[in-house]
Amino acid sequence: MYSADLIPQWKDSLLFVTLRGESLHRLTLGGDGRVTDEEVLYKDDHGRLRDVAVGPTAPSTSPPPTGTAGAAQRATTTGY
Repeated sequence: MYSADLIPQWKDSLLFVTLRGESLHRLTLGGDGRVTDEEVLYKDDHGRLRDVAVGPTAPSTSPPPTGTAGAAQRATTTGY
């Protein structure tokens, strides 16, 4: 659950990555906890993503060791 203040539009959204789809997903939840919208981010931009974590300054995704040198990739907040 995204609870940081950096991207207010993402507040109370679920973030997850997909290996096969090579993307970061954001699910918007309604007041009843049901999914009301899905946004697909970074599709095919960083290879197979394995994890997403929200740090103090931005969400980050981690590609596998065979990806971009195994380093965490910081999500950009441009447009939010």
